[in-house]
Amino acid sequence: MIRKWTSVLTATPSYIFNEKCCWTPNRSIRLHKLSDGSDVELLAKDGYSDFQSAFSPDGNYIVWTKNRSTDPYGFGYDIWRMNKDGSSQVNLTSAYSTLQFSYASYSRDGSKIVMRGQTNGGDGNIYIMNADGSALQQLTTDTSEESSPDYGPLNVNSAVLYDLILTKSGTGAGTVISSPEGINCGSTCQIAYAGGSSVTLTANPSSGSTFIGWSGGGCSGQGHV
Repeated sequence: MIRKWTSVLTATPSYIFNEKCCWTPNRSIRLHKLSDGSDVELLAKDGYSDFQSAFSPDGNYIVWTKNRSTDPYGFGYDIWRMNKDGSSQVNLTSAYSTLQFSYASYSRDGSKIVMRGQTNGGDGNIYIMNADGSALQQLTTDTSEESSPDYGPLNVNSAVLYDLILTKSGTGAGTVISSPEGINCGSTCQIAYAGGSSVTLTANPSSGSTFIGWSGGGCSGQGHV
């Protein structure tokens, strides 16, 4: 049995975030369409103050600042992450209880998160950690306030998202996985990546099946692409 995979790049719609107005304990994160400004979905809605949200470069995750204190100016800000549909919300900075964090943004390859951090009553400085919340590192040690860090683009295409679509053909069975993660086809055969991203695809034919090669989207041969 033989199966062939085809990769195709197509453009994907763009979305932005909007925060409910004003300092209250009930801010929320909303997803809006750029085309007409309409609400797509209310994502963070647990009654706490949720704000300063940002997409990961591949469009699969959202990081944002959550203040679980009843005092909007009180100590207790953390960086949270969720899937783009609002599911699997997790506190990335819960292990660092002597610090509070805000203004998070992803590195352009999605492997790091840079943010503002401060001790209770101290000045803000710039911190960086892995995208899963591990390996926290302080980058600045100024006595003046440091805030709102961000990464510059790798290239002019990095702010544009494109769908990578895999189409299987043949009667065999197997999966294709990607690095960085996202494609697991199988079930997930389409994912958005930032323009200019390098994505490696690996075909894993099932027992009794043979992978004969790639075609489409500039891909060819039988190895990793």
